[in-house]
Amino acid sequence: LDAVFAEPPPPVLALTDRQIRAIAGTTVAELHTEISQNVALIEEVAQSCATFAAAPLTRDEAVAALGVILRHSLAVESSKSPSPGTGLETLPVLIPMAELLAVARHPDIQLAVPLQESSVMTPSGEEKVLVQVARRDMSAGEEAPSLWPGRFSNSELALRHGERYPRNPIGIGGNITLPKNWSPNRNTPNFREYGRYNCTSPSAFEVRLSPKGWPMRSYIRCARVAYHLARGSYEAAFVDRMDLLDKWPPPKKYKVDDWLAWTQGDQTINLEIHAYCMAMKRQLKETITAAVADDFRKSTDPTDVLLWRIRSEETRTFRECVALSRSIGSVGDSS
Repeated sequence: LDAVFAEPPPPVLALTDRQIRAIAGTTVAELHTEISQNVALIEEVAQSCATFAAAPLTRDEAVAALGVILRHSLAVESSKSPSPGTGLETLPVLIPMAELLAVARHPDIQLAVPLQESSVMTPSGEEKVLVQVARRDMSAGEEAPSLWPGRFSNSELALRHGERYPRNPIGIGGNITLPKNWSPNRNTPNFREYGRYNCTSPSAFEVRLSPKGWPMRSYIRCARVAYHLARGSYEAAFVDRMDLLDKWPPPKKYKVDDWLAWTQGDQTINLEIHAYCMAMKRQLKETITAAVADDFRKSTDPTDVLLWRIRSEETRTFRECVALSRSIGSVGDSS
């Protein structure tokens, strides 16, 4: 544990005012403010703890504690609230087991397995535990699956954990527009229909993009289902068309009876994606000066290099997104 506390703080906890300006306009621009508020909350809560009565918690200690949480917390699925696909809510939890420090992590939930809250019966009664449920039969002695850190883009992981992954399926972005016919109420008819397509969480309607500007398939699927539900063109048989619901860019011509509704839905979704990507593209351009850009482009400081990479990759991603949207259909904007 001494080694854990000896680790340098995650980048987001050590940013200077100059470095904060470098990520202005990015999808992680507000992360430093959010994390700073968490540090202040730790300091405030510590004041009412008897443990710190004799020796009050210092700000440096609060920063160090939050740094450990950011680097080492894991996503744990809880049964308290629903989330896509599992009916479970994912919460970040710090598990004080040194053995877990050596276990690999990966942001791809297809390669990593989240921990789940569960309970077992012991001689003294029911006991709460955390379990990792394998997706296949495993042999004794076989290496356990990677642990899942949570639903973070590479921009978020870089600032929160100080690491990145070359094949992270969670794209850059974060814009959420919930359909008017969507509700978190599990007893509504639409909730049950959305559940058939893993669209029961707000995050399912979050625009996130691959480095090449492609939206996540889960967003496309859920946006299409929402469109058809709203316009009365939805059919229960859509559940047998998952490949078609996930397909983006959309096909040039649909081989379905209601091809016009599908085409119009795609046009609506494409316009929404284009509007978001154009707004982010402009924002990234307008929130940095030539002098700041030149400063970070030439810097060899590791954190500067990391921040400039975040900005450069997001700029490229949203530029690619705009180009893809225009290739799909008319978006009414040539800027």
